[in-house]
Amino acid sequence: MQVHSLLASPARYFHSVRHLKPVQVYWRGWLALARLRPFNARLGEAPVFRAPVLVEPVAKHQSWHRGTFRFLNHVARFDGGIDWNRADLSKLWLYNLHYFDWVNQPAVDPDAALALMTRWAVENPPGVGSGWEPYPLSLRIVNWLKFFADHAKTGQAVPDGLTESLYLQARYLARHLEYHLLGNHLFKNGVALLFAGACCEGPEAERWYHCGREILLEQLAEQILPDGGHFERSVMYHAITLEDVLDCLNLLRSTGPGDDVLAVRLADSAWAMRQFLADVLHPDGEIPLFNDAAFGIAPKPVDLFAYAARLGLGDVQTARGALVAKPDFGLWVLRHRGATLLVDAGAIGPDYLPGHAHCDTLSFELSLGSDRWFVNAGTFTYTGEDRARYRGTAAHNTLTIDGAEQHEIWASFRVARRGYPERVELLDDGGIRAAHGGYRRLPGSPVHERELRLLDHGIEVRDTVKGRGRHTAASFLHLHPDVAVERAGPRAVVCRLAARQLRVLVDGDEAEVLPYDYAPEFGLKRPAQCLVGHRSGIAPFTLGMRFEF
Repeated sequence: MQVHSLLASPARYFHSVRHLKPVQVYWRGWLALARLRPFNARLGEAPVFRAPVLVEPVAKHQSWHRGTFRFLNHVARFDGGIDWNRADLSKLWLYNLHYFDWVNQPAVDPDAALALMTRWAVENPPGVGSGWEPYPLSLRIVNWLKFFADHAKTGQAVPDGLTESLYLQARYLARHLEYHLLGNHLFKNGVALLFAGACCEGPEAERWYHCGREILLEQLAEQILPDGGHFERSVMYHAITLEDVLDCLNLLRSTGPGDDVLAVRLADSAWAMRQFLADVLHPDGEIPLFNDAAFGIAPKPVDLFAYAARLGLGDVQTARGALVAKPDFGLWVLRHRGATLLVDAGAIGPDYLPGHAHCDTLSFELSLGSDRWFVNAGTFTYTGEDRARYRGTAAHNTLTIDGAEQHEIWASFRVARRGYPERVELLDDGGIRAAHGGYRRLPGSPVHERELRLLDHGIEVRDTVKGRGRHTAASFLHLHPDVAVERAGPRAVVCRLAARQLRVLVDGDEAEVLPYDYAPEFGLKRPAQCLVGHRSGIAPFTLGMRFEF
């Protein structure tokens, strides 16, 4: 086993890095050299700052109160000072601390917020600690500027020390752009430079503005798909990016130097992204949990729609048809008689950036009325064993073959060999058929094909294992924690929620009900039940489930 692991490792690395863009490889070397060069922290003349006059942006989550911070469902209290890089807190938790989202939460004490900003500037020298990594740096620049915009309405000036710190942060960011990662990270860098360049004066600030502008123009074309979805295929990151687009549009309308080209591109993107988001929500108004997604991270969709309306983009139109197709993103929404079925039949993400991908190809989620019944397990964390578990195939409502993963996920954000949708067909009766080749690397080259039909009195899910040789298949169905489950036979269960009842019949060799932990938010687990159907045979063979309302 050890020898196999050693032999497999080079292949895994090869299949992970072969998809990278040349700029990602080049930029890793460039950043390594940049870290060797001393950072110029001298300002010369005092920087000139002008606060933007913004339309009210989205308020941030309530996460700070009198020395206590709550991020990712974990509370930490700092008495007598803040340890900005506390060793017992996770990297993502520390990132949230350094984002400074919390200074834009409702009813914040402005004096206390300014005091903590000043402490941060004094206690975090350039380049030291998590707060100077480009991603939290980008978010903090924008959050500080939003706070300063609101603070300026009181007629009070921003303390000189914070203006100087902001200037140095933007200078540092401009030297450490995340071209080695691209995706939402680089987009955040562009937003921050646009904000810093528009709100500061001088030749250096002009360079920030034009750099941010070029990043945004390039990345809007790359990241916003023709159907309006974000190319990393996570509706959570879609919502995060939509807020960025609206923020930039807000900024240009208040302080921008007549940048019509970027303003038009931002407005067009906001329209498409907002419509996409409205079309793929569950009836409860929240996002589906495909790929990396969790509640409580991105702004609520209703708040994004209200923000867009304040910017004059009008009211969002919700799709009313029986089928909504988002083929570029890879999400199909089927609606019939109060049932809403969301099916993931797309790529796991851009090949050069699959870090937020899960093994959820051909998975689905189901709501009946406003209640969620069948769910993906969630995300929970970005590190450790739980990270791999929640990214794995068995954490989603899809099929495993021979106990393997659909895609070779490893580390926290890596994917080696991965499968692709091979065909997606809409059936005459309103259903959908799709297949993927993620298991072709196994002996016999098996392929998983799935048909889903939303009928008057139920749902049919039919899985076919194609290929050669003998295989074992397991189909997973994760129920929401609010759904009660009882056995109704060797291959049947009855599910109940409120006044509704649903009978699930498994067409397979056997079925079992197992416990699992549902993680709708980072750091939060809720006990729930999972129905697993099994079948073994010589390919091709089928394994099905039927849900009777």
